Amino acid sequence: GDNVTVGNVLPLEVKSVRGRTPFDSPYFVQIEFNKDILPESDGERTEKDLQELGAKLAAMVHIDPPVEIDHADLNDDTLAIHGSFALNKPYQVTVEPGFPAADGLTLDAPVKSSTQFEANPPYIGAPVFMRSQLAVGKGTYEFSAANVTQVRVRVRSFTGPQLLDSIERFRFYESRYDQRLEKRREFQPEPFDSYPGTVIYDHVYPINKPLDRSELITLNLREILGQAAAAPLLVEIEGTASKGLSDKKVVAQSLIEFTDLGVIQKSNQRDAFVYVTSLSSGRPVAGARVTFVDADRKLLGSGDTDANGLVQVATLEPAFVLVEKAGDCTVLKAAGGNAELWGIYGNDVQRSWQNVWQSRRHTFLFSDRPLYRPGETAHLKAWTRVRVADDLMLDGGAAKGTLKVRDPRYRVIMEKEVTFGPNGSWQDDIKLPAAPLGHYQVSLNVQGQGDEDEDAPGDLSLRVEDYRPNTFEVHLDAKEARIMADRIEAPLSANYYMGKALGKAKVSWSATSVQDFNPPAAFTDYHFGDAPYWAGYGRERDRSNWSGDESFQEEWYVSGDG
Repeated sequence: GDNVTVGNVLPLEVKSVRGRTPFDSPYFVQIEFNKDILPESDGERTEKDLQELGAKLAAMVHIDPPVEIDHADLNDDTLAIHGSFALNKPYQVTVEPGFPAADGLTLDAPVKSSTQFEANPPYIGAPVFMRSQLAVGKGTYEFSAANVTQVRVRVRSFTGPQLLDSIERFRFYESRYDQRLEKRREFQPEPFDSYPGTVIYDHVYPINKPLDRSELITLNLREILGQAAAAPLLVEIEGTASKGLSDKKVVAQSLIEFTDLGVIQKSNQRDAFVYVTSLSSGRPVAGARVTFVDADRKLLGSGDTDANGLVQVATLEPAFVLVEKAGDCTVLKAAGGNAELWGIYGNDVQRSWQNVWQSRRHTFLFSDRPLYRPGETAHLKAWTRVRVADDLMLDGGAAKGTLKVRDPRYRVIMEKEVTFGPNGSWQDDIKLPAAPLGHYQVSLNVQGQGDEDEDAPGDLSLRVEDYRPNTFEVHLDAKEARIMADRIEAPLSANYYMGKALGKAKVSWSATSVQDFNPPAAFTDYHFGDAPYWAGYGRERDRSNWSGDESFQEEWYVSGDG
């Protein structure tokens, strides 16, 4: 009989059967189904549980010619059977009837597929996007090679201007990581010989590994540099493909700033301020040459750091900041989507996203209180100023604006023109309607100096409710709270509003705990990494300190009566 779909309960089907050839691991057959085959579990399964379940399901799969099975993996809708499969040899894979899905349905007929295993193309694994490396470290550079008979390693060193040129040449290589495999294989990187600089290393390493088995090679950059302590480097690794592969070679490149120079830059479209420090000692670097260039690498300005490692130069917003000192140099990308300035926020160095020299209007609108009864009068006041950089200025003449009041249904119930006084202030009264109740939105948009697209209008929210004044006043003195192992004690007092104390009053309470981070007292003035202190220095990124206890709660809520 035919399979019939009833509602959304689908019959179990095999979607695909593929031969997979991972590097340095047994090959495996990957069988993908149209629904989950991993049964639900009340608790977390151990690796042993998954292996036992995988072996049980793998026993219902027949492979011809037979191979020695190493193990089987199970993951949601996929079964992977690892074994001693041979390259370029067809295998018949049969999933037997009765093979179960997670929902209890089974295959009612055998499913046969044919697959074979093909070697991977030649492969070089290198730290392409490393960008910088501490010159005070071990000075090692590691890469892996597979399915090649040899690799040729060449290294160029650069001066500062040559590094700027090389960054532009290397930019297209950096953008290829997110392309499809076919597109990456078609891409030809900028030839090594087209880069500027001096070739300081050229060596061929023979590779004697079977197909799909890799070899790790370690370069010592200190030995390659010789007498130089630091320098920017371009490393190119060219592998010659093993016999029988369709691709004949593979090329990987890395542009590395092997440096001891750390740079922080801040600019405001007119001035640039740079701090240069030694990454090995943390001390300021005096006498470093700092050069500012635009996106076309045209000179904007330059200067030398003082004894405090600081330099300030009158310049437009730079795209790149080049820092040089005794052969060591580094480049900071300072503009555009690839800017490297994100980390300064972790050090509480604030930076504007806008041109601070472009005038912007700021209007502050406020009232005598936030809550009113229906029909009451709200007393409004406002101040308006034009900001340019750090200066707040008054308008040359009387500033004018438009006041709008919207009811809780966002209908405009009042609109009027207003005029500010010579000191940039305004005040008026508005009578609130009897209905509807809820939040009323008041806005004051002022025209005049300033870029209208960047101006910040005055906004205010007023609440209209038919309320009664508070009968009681309750005071909880949190400063006097005592935190004990199983409870928190805090003094609580209550009295009639503006009157005598309450006695034998019933109290309903609730408490909420929110996890917060406080650095150790000895380190409150220091910063670690690129995350700000209030984010716990990014501790949530470090999974090594996670206990694995899923019942742990960062927040809790309790309530009660007394």
